[in-house]
Amino acid sequence: MNKQIIQFFIFLFVVYLLLIGFLYTNQANMLYHPTPQIFEECSEFLDYQIIQHNTARAYYLNNSNETIIIYYRGNAGSACQRAQLRTFFEQFNTSILFLEYSGFSNDDVKPSKEKILQNVEDINEFIELQNYSNIIVVGMSIGSAPASFHSSINSNVSTVILLNPISSLQEIAQQQFFFVPIFPFLLTENFNNYRYLEKYTNTLHIIHAQKDRTINPKFSKKLYETLNLENSTYTLIEGFGHNTLWQSEEFTEILIEKIEEEWN
Repeated sequence: MNKQIIQFFIFLFVVYLLLIGFLYTNQANMLYHPTPQIFEECSEFLDYQIIQHNTARAYYLNNSNETIIIYYRGNAGSACQRAQLRTFFEQFNTSILFLEYSGFSNDDVKPSKEKILQNVEDINEFIELQNYSNIIVVGMSIGSAPASFHSSINSNVSTVILLNPISSLQEIAQQQFFFVPIFPFLLTENFNNYRYLEKYTNTLHIIHAQKDRTINPKFSKKLYETLNLENSTYTLIEGFGHNTLWQSEEFTEILIEKIEEEWN
Protein backbone atom coordinates (compact mmCIF):
# COMPACT_ATOMS: atom_id res chain seq x y z
CA MET A 1 0.00 0.00 0.00
CA ASN A 2 1.65 3.22 -1.10
CA LYS A 3 1.86 6.41 0.89
CA GLN A 4 -0.94 8.23 -0.97
CA ILE A 5 -3.44 5.47 -0.23
CA ILE A 6 -2.46 5.49 3.45
CA GLN A 7 -2.89 9.27 3.58
CA PHE A 8 -6.28 8.95 1.90
CA PHE A 9 -7.53 6.48 4.50
CA ILE A 10 -6.15 8.64 7.30
CA PHE A 11 -8.03 11.58 5.81
CA LEU A 12 -11.27 9.58 5.67
CA PHE A 13 -10.80 8.47 9.27
CA VAL A 14 -10.26 12.04 10.45
CA VAL A 15 -13.35 13.21 8.55
CA TYR A 16 -15.31 10.36 10.12
CA LEU A 17 -14.18 11.36 13.61
CA LEU A 18 -15.07 14.99 12.92
CA LEU A 19 -18.52 13.93 11.73
CA ILE A 20 -19.07 11.90 14.90
CA GLY A 21 -17.93 14.88 16.98
CA PHE A 22 -20.27 17.23 15.12
CA LEU A 23 -23.26 14.91 15.54
CA TYR A 24 -22.49 14.32 19.21
CA THR A 25 -22.10 18.00 20.14
CA ASN A 26 -25.03 19.20 18.00
CA GLN A 27 -27.61 16.52 18.70
CA ALA A 28 -29.77 18.82 20.83
CA ASN A 29 -29.72 21.51 18.13
CA MET A 30 -30.77 18.93 15.54
CA LEU A 31 -33.57 17.61 17.74
CA TYR A 32 -35.20 20.68 19.28
CA HIS A 33 -36.58 23.58 17.27
CA PRO A 34 -38.09 26.24 19.54
CA THR A 35 -39.69 29.44 18.28
CA PRO A 36 -39.46 32.84 20.03
CA GLN A 37 -43.01 32.75 21.36
CA ILE A 38 -43.36 34.55 24.71
CA PHE A 39 -45.06 31.99 26.94
CA GLU A 40 -47.07 34.47 29.02
CA GLU A 41 -48.34 36.35 25.95
CA CYS A 42 -50.24 33.62 24.14
CA SER A 43 -53.53 35.21 23.12
CA GLU A 44 -55.01 31.83 22.19
CA PHE A 45 -54.88 30.67 25.82
CA LEU A 46 -56.05 33.83 27.58
CA ASP A 47 -58.90 31.98 29.32
CA TYR A 48 -56.54 29.26 30.59
CA GLN A 49 -54.51 29.57 33.77
CA ILE A 50 -50.77 30.00 33.32
CA ILE A 51 -49.05 27.51 35.58
CA GLN A 52 -45.46 27.76 36.77
CA HIS A 53 -44.54 24.91 39.09
CA ASN A 54 -40.82 24.54 39.66
CA THR A 55 -39.41 24.02 36.13
CA ALA A 56 -42.78 23.26 34.55
CA ARG A 57 -44.87 25.81 32.64
CA ALA A 58 -48.31 25.02 31.28
CA TYR A 59 -51.63 26.34 30.04
CA TYR A 60 -54.27 24.83 32.31
CA LEU A 61 -58.07 24.66 32.14
CA ASN A 62 -59.59 23.53 35.42
CA ASN A 63 -63.03 22.04 34.91
CA SER A 64 -63.15 20.78 38.49
CA ASN A 65 -63.76 17.11 37.90
CA GLU A 66 -61.78 13.95 38.46
CA THR A 67 -60.28 13.63 34.98
CA ILE A 68 -57.52 15.61 33.29
CA ILE A 69 -56.07 15.31 29.78
CA ILE A 70 -52.41 16.28 29.46
CA TYR A 71 -51.06 16.99 25.98
CA TYR A 72 -47.37 16.56 25.24
CA ARG A 73 -46.50 18.08 21.88
CA GLY A 74 -43.62 17.46 19.49
CA ASN A 75 -40.15 18.97 19.38
CA ALA A 76 -40.77 22.14 17.34
CA GLY A 77 -42.58 25.43 17.83
CA SER A 78 -44.34 26.17 21.11
CA ALA A 79 -47.24 25.01 23.26
CA CYS A 80 -49.07 28.19 22.26
CA GLN A 81 -49.00 27.03 18.64
CA ARG A 82 -51.01 23.93 19.67
CA ALA A 83 -53.93 26.09 20.76
CA GLN A 84 -55.92 24.91 17.73
CA LEU A 85 -56.21 21.57 19.53
CA ARG A 86 -57.93 23.02 22.57
CA THR A 87 -61.36 22.94 20.87
CA PHE A 88 -60.94 19.23 20.24
CA PHE A 89 -60.03 18.42 23.84
CA GLU A 90 -62.57 20.80 25.40
CA GLN A 91 -65.47 18.74 24.05
CA PHE A 92 -64.81 16.11 26.73
CA ASN A 93 -65.46 18.56 29.61
CA THR A 94 -62.40 17.37 31.47
CA SER A 95 -59.62 19.50 32.81
CA ILE A 96 -56.89 20.09 30.22
CA LEU A 97 -53.20 20.91 30.41
CA PHE A 98 -50.78 21.83 27.63
CA LEU A 99 -47.21 21.56 28.91
CA GLU A 100 -44.43 23.77 27.60
CA TYR A 101 -40.89 22.41 27.63
CA SER A 102 -37.83 24.03 29.15
CA GLY A 103 -35.84 25.81 26.46
CA PHE A 104 -38.96 26.76 24.48
CA SER A 105 -41.11 29.90 24.42
CA ASN A 106 -38.27 32.32 25.17
CA ASP A 107 -36.95 30.25 28.05
CA ASP A 108 -33.35 31.15 28.88
CA VAL A 109 -32.07 27.56 29.01
CA LYS A 110 -31.35 25.09 26.25
CA PRO A 111 -33.78 22.19 25.86
CA SER A 112 -32.61 18.69 26.71
CA LYS A 113 -34.00 15.28 27.56
CA GLU A 114 -33.03 15.76 31.19
CA LYS A 115 -34.87 19.10 31.45
CA ILE A 116 -37.98 17.83 29.66
CA LEU A 117 -38.29 14.80 31.92
CA GLN A 118 -37.84 17.11 34.88
CA ASN A 119 -40.73 19.20 33.50
CA VAL A 120 -42.84 16.04 33.57
CA GLU A 121 -41.91 15.29 37.16
CA ASP A 122 -42.75 18.86 38.20
CA ILE A 123 -46.07 18.98 36.36
CA ASN A 124 -46.91 15.59 37.86
CA GLU A 125 -46.34 17.09 41.30
CA PHE A 126 -48.73 19.91 40.40
CA ILE A 127 -51.33 17.41 39.14
CA GLU A 128 -51.07 15.35 42.32
CA LEU A 129 -51.84 18.46 44.35
CA GLN A 130 -55.11 18.80 42.40
CA ASN A 131 -56.16 15.26 43.40
CA TYR A 132 -57.16 13.97 39.97
CA SER A 133 -58.01 10.29 40.11
CA ASN A 134 -57.98 9.76 36.34
CA ILE A 135 -55.18 11.04 34.12
CA ILE A 136 -55.10 10.67 30.35
CA VAL A 137 -51.81 11.56 28.69
CA VAL A 138 -51.58 12.22 24.97
CA GLY A 139 -48.16 12.46 23.33
CA MET A 140 -47.40 13.47 19.76
CA SER A 141 -44.17 12.51 17.99
CA ILE A 142 -41.26 12.98 20.43
CA GLY A 143 -43.90 14.14 22.91
CA SER A 144 -44.76 10.46 23.15
CA ALA A 145 -41.66 10.10 25.34
CA PRO A 146 -42.64 12.54 28.12
CA ALA A 147 -46.19 11.16 27.92
CA SER A 148 -44.90 7.62 28.39
CA PHE A 149 -42.52 8.75 31.12
CA HIS A 150 -45.46 10.34 32.96
CA SER A 151 -47.15 6.96 33.13
CA SER A 152 -44.08 5.54 34.87
CA ILE A 153 -44.23 8.02 37.76
CA ASN A 154 -47.96 8.23 38.42
CA SER A 155 -50.21 5.18 38.86
CA ASN A 156 -53.30 7.33 38.24
CA VAL A 157 -52.42 7.52 34.55
CA SER A 158 -55.22 5.34 33.26
CA THR A 159 -54.65 5.88 29.55
CA VAL A 160 -51.63 6.62 27.36
CA ILE A 161 -52.39 7.73 23.80
CA LEU A 162 -49.38 8.00 21.50
CA LEU A 163 -49.65 9.75 18.12
CA ASN A 164 -46.92 9.16 15.51
CA PRO A 165 -44.67 8.06 18.37
CA ILE A 166 -41.05 7.06 18.55
CA SER A 167 -39.98 3.72 19.95
CA SER A 168 -36.59 4.98 21.04
CA LEU A 169 -34.43 7.66 19.48
CA GLN A 170 -31.57 5.21 19.34
CA GLU A 171 -33.54 2.94 17.01
CA ILE A 172 -34.51 5.84 14.78
CA ALA A 173 -30.95 7.19 14.72
CA GLN A 174 -29.69 3.77 13.65
CA GLN A 175 -31.81 4.12 10.52
CA GLN A 176 -31.24 7.79 9.79
CA PHE A 177 -27.51 7.77 10.53
CA PHE A 178 -26.69 4.30 9.19
CA PHE A 179 -23.47 5.72 7.75
CA VAL A 180 -22.25 6.52 11.28
CA PRO A 181 -23.18 3.30 13.10
CA ILE A 182 -21.52 4.35 16.37
CA PHE A 183 -23.56 7.57 16.71
CA PRO A 184 -26.79 6.03 18.08
CA PHE A 185 -24.80 4.66 21.02
CA LEU A 186 -23.49 8.15 21.83
CA LEU A 187 -26.93 9.75 22.14
CA THR A 188 -27.47 11.85 25.25
CA GLU A 189 -31.03 12.64 24.10
CA ASN A 190 -32.09 9.02 23.86
CA PHE A 191 -35.76 9.06 24.80
CA ASN A 192 -36.80 5.43 25.20
CA ASN A 193 -40.48 4.48 25.26
CA TYR A 194 -39.66 0.81 25.76
CA ARG A 195 -38.16 1.67 29.11
CA TYR A 196 -40.80 4.23 30.13
CA LEU A 197 -43.66 1.82 29.42
CA GLU A 198 -42.09 -1.46 30.53
CA LYS A 199 -44.04 -1.54 33.82
CA TYR A 200 -47.20 0.16 32.55
CA THR A 201 -50.29 -2.08 32.70
CA ASN A 202 -53.23 0.20 31.97
CA THR A 203 -54.70 1.23 28.60
CA LEU A 204 -52.42 2.12 25.69
CA HIS A 205 -53.54 3.38 22.28
CA ILE A 206 -51.04 4.00 19.47
CA ILE A 207 -52.19 5.82 16.33
CA HIS A 208 -49.76 6.41 13.48
CA ALA A 209 -50.02 8.09 10.08
CA GLN A 210 -49.25 5.57 7.35
CA LYS A 211 -47.34 8.10 5.22
CA ASP A 212 -45.20 9.41 8.09
CA ARG A 213 -41.76 10.14 6.63
CA THR A 214 -40.39 11.62 9.86
CA ILE A 215 -40.98 8.62 12.12
CA ASN A 216 -41.54 5.43 10.19
CA PRO A 217 -44.65 3.58 11.48
CA LYS A 218 -42.57 0.41 11.75
CA PHE A 219 -41.04 1.84 14.93
CA SER A 220 -44.37 2.37 16.69
CA LYS A 221 -45.54 -1.04 15.48
CA LYS A 222 -42.46 -2.62 17.01
CA LEU A 223 -43.10 -0.72 20.26
CA TYR A 224 -46.68 -1.98 20.34
CA GLU A 225 -45.68 -5.57 19.65
CA THR A 226 -42.80 -5.53 22.13
CA LEU A 227 -44.92 -4.16 24.97
CA ASN A 228 -47.72 -6.64 24.15
CA LEU A 229 -50.13 -5.05 26.62
CA GLU A 230 -53.50 -6.67 27.13
CA ASN A 231 -55.39 -3.36 27.00
CA SER A 232 -53.76 -1.84 23.93
CA THR A 233 -54.66 -1.00 20.34
CA TYR A 234 -52.68 -0.04 17.26
CA THR A 235 -54.24 1.98 14.43
CA LEU A 236 -52.67 3.02 11.14
CA ILE A 237 -54.27 6.03 9.44
CA GLU A 238 -54.00 5.60 5.68
CA GLY A 239 -53.12 8.53 3.41
CA PHE A 240 -51.76 10.99 5.99
CA GLY A 241 -48.28 12.06 7.08
CA HIS A 242 -46.47 13.14 10.21
CA ASN A 243 -47.72 16.74 10.20
CA THR A 244 -51.15 16.10 8.65
CA LEU A 245 -52.51 13.47 11.04
CA TRP A 246 -54.87 15.95 12.71
CA GLN A 247 -56.44 16.69 9.31
CA SER A 248 -57.82 13.15 9.11
CA GLU A 249 -61.49 12.78 10.07
CA GLU A 250 -60.90 9.07 10.62
CA PHE A 251 -58.16 9.91 13.11
CA THR A 252 -60.20 12.44 15.10
CA GLU A 253 -63.18 10.07 15.23
CA ILE A 254 -60.97 7.27 16.56
CA LEU A 255 -59.32 9.57 19.10
CA ILE A 256 -62.72 10.75 20.35
CA GLU A 257 -63.78 7.13 20.75
CA LYS A 258 -60.62 6.19 22.65
CA ILE A 259 -60.87 9.12 25.06
CA GLU A 260 -64.59 8.66 25.71
CA GLU A 261 -64.03 5.00 26.48
CA GLU A 262 -61.72 5.92 29.32
CA TRP A 263 -63.53 8.66 31.18
CA ASN A 264 -67.24 8.16 30.57
